[in-house]
Amino acid sequence: MENLDSISQRVSTIILAGGQGKRLGRSKATLPFLGKPLLEWVIKRVELLSYEILVISDDQTLPMHHPKTRIIPDIFPARGPLGGLYTGISSSKTQLAFAFGCDMPFLNRTLLLHMVEIVPGFDAVVPRLKGKVQPLHALYSRECLPAFKSDLEKNLLKLTLALSNLHVRYLEEEEIINFDPQMISFFNINSPSDLKRALLLGREGAILDHNELY
Repeated sequence: MENLDSISQRVSTIILAGGQGKRLGRSKATLPFLGKPLLEWVIKRVELLSYEILVISDDQTLPMHHPKTRIIPDIFPARGPLGGLYTGISSSKTQLAFAFGCDMPFLNRTLLLHMVEIVPGFDAVVPRLKGKVQPLHALYSRECLPAFKSDLEKNLLKLTLALSNLHVRYLEEEEIINFDPQMISFFNINSPSDLKRALLLGREGAILDHNELY
């Protein structure tokens, strides 16, 4: 498996932080979680893997204290995750970029390393759980930009439609469980009940990978 230093020189990370968190009553990015804003936990999980971390948001006041991190406003405002992905990939300085939501504190580094290993020959690596794709826990190359821009200009905003125009390596459950047996890296926080469960998982140690590489 490729080491972290090598990957961090050629892979960026995009974190979409434009969601309003309506069911939570506040911005997800600034939601307190185990002593830090939720966004900080996502950054912590990916900083060793990333040449740079691009947070896609119009809020320039987000709490971040990482030299690798920049806040980038949407190039295509109000176009949802597809607009955020296009903004992040086009603004990045690397050929490859991970993309995550800002509400995923349990990302698994060994799974992410595997995704980088299997991307050659593909435009993207996208997990698929129970037949449902996970485009906000995925790895994209710059080759995705023309297809994404074309859809945005036509106001076709479904990520599944955008993926259908790419050469995608889908990562299925039977492969994922070798790195993340409980699929916890895909857990995201959308509601008060999700937050309650995430706090319990975090206190039980899910915030750390037992087999992660430093």
